[in-house]
Amino acid sequence: MKYDSTADKWTGDIFLPQVSTDLFEVGQLFILQKMINTTSNTFMFGYPHGYIGQDTGNDCDWDFSWVTTQPDKIFLFQFDKNFNTGTQSALVQEPDGPPLVKIDKLTAPLEYDNSQTTDADGYIVTDKINSEALQVNIAFSSGEENTYKRTLVITDECTNTIVAEFTVYAESIEEDERLRVMTQNMGYNVIASDSTVFRDTNLKEALPDYVEINLKRKEIMLEGSNIYPFIGSYKGLINAIKFFGYNNLKLKEFWKNVNANSPQFGKYIQSNTVDLFSPTVQFDDKSITLPNKNFRKTSMFSLIYRIN
Repeated sequence: MKYDSTADKWTGDIFLPQVSTDLFEVGQLFILQKMINTTSNTFMFGYPHGYIGQDTGNDCDWDFSWVTTQPDKIFLFQFDKNFNTGTQSALVQEPDGPPLVKIDKLTAPLEYDNSQTTDADGYIVTDKINSEALQVNIAFSSGEENTYKRTLVITDECTNTIVAEFTVYAESIEEDERLRVMTQNMGYNVIASDSTVFRDTNLKEALPDYVEINLKRKEIMLEGSNIYPFIGSYKGLINAIKFFGYNNLKLKEFWKNVNANSPQFGKYIQSNTVDLFSPTVQFDDKSITLPNKNFRKTSMFSLIYRIN
């Protein structure tokens, strides 16, 4: 973002990350103002102040609006602040958080200190600096694969001048059918509906994340030869875990008691934790000497995730 001193206006570009079709990507714009603290006589950043107060009869807010009505796939939104208070209307209450409200235009009130002054460089001098940012929420969602851009304008209602003008860019990604066919032909099926299995996808997302699906289909074409032929071996297990993205998991193996004279006959014991991804990993539990007549190694494992 750049400041044009001649036009007294900020300009810049906002790039939202790529997102799968029908899913949502959000971005936030945080605005702070550099002011001089009266008490310490030092610069501080805080919530923006207006240069003209409400007592003048003018409405000194900032308006956030779009230059064009299209594409409406990029839009502003706010959280329903009345969520779970029983006062919201015409909005579906979600169990996991407040619902979002799509808006066409946002009016953000500015703060004002009646005793504030302005120095020769235009900085506001005040002792009332709120350590908070003005937050603007931007979202994007499209049902079709395409690229989009829309220009956001911030206007000062007091002076009717443009404070800032930002171009928002967004891109939606759909399923790459070529990758689906190629992986199926190779016998490596990555099903779109199973996208929540991967570590970098949202478990609660109802729709497939095709950005991740396309990436994983490319990856399985390269790594499938290190997984499928080695199913049942440590190599196959390690590479499968890597493929799904859970490289911080550890492993425990199970041995079955096959000594008919033992009171623990038919029961299982587990090995010490095996750190699969350590360069010095030891796969054989030294506390159990195999083979022996009491315990038989099984094909059962448990994956361990250490919470702390």
